[in-house]
Amino acid sequence: MHSFSKKLTKKLKATVKYIIVAFIFSCIILSATYLTFQKQIKEVTSTLNLISFKSNKIVLKNVKINSNTNTLISYPSYGANYGTLIIPSIEVNLPIYYGDELEILKYGIGHTAGTYFPGEGGSILYMGHNTSNMLKRLPEIKNEDTIEIETTYGKYQYKVYDGKVIEDTDFASVPIQREEEILMIYTCYPTTAITYTPYRYIIYAKKVTK
Repeated sequence: MHSFSKKLTKKLKATVKYIIVAFIFSCIILSATYLTFQKQIKEVTSTLNLISFKSNKIVLKNVKINSNTNTLISYPSYGANYGTLIIPSIEVNLPIYYGDELEILKYGIGHTAGTYFPGEGGSILYMGHNTSNMLKRLPEIKNEDTIEIETTYGKYQYKVYDGKVIEDTDFASVPIQREEEILMIYTCYPTTAITYTPYRYIIYAKKVTK
């Protein structure tokens, strides 16, 4: 019996050692494979993300709002284009996408998830790059300038009442509330910057009563 226990113990130890060696060997193989094909893996991942985003770049015509409760009945999926931002005073006419990832901002205006939609009666936060084809001229906007948002479920108009430079960590300047419909749009500042800058230029506008 004692001999049998010894044999069993030896077999268990051998099995555990085999499992550990196999695990380490597998880790080495996976690490080597990743290091070898790291660039290709990243390219494939980026391509898949791009395809996923591009497939959403269509206006969702089924987005509707309940006029009694001022809430959307159906929301656009992340990355989808659901409207157009129009600022006549600085010649802006850009598509609005739900989401604010860098991939989205390449194509137009990003809508920060967690903020309200036009017509819902709360804070709306938009952002865009400080390039000539996006929001480079945002600091030129003056108080009383008109901003229009055309969505798949209606058109909304806003009047600018303020604009200022803030730090990118100044979250108090972008309050999220549902007492009044406030549109906030920002871009990197100065708008001539081509590298990272910790400042943003933001404008505030109130919805014009229908």
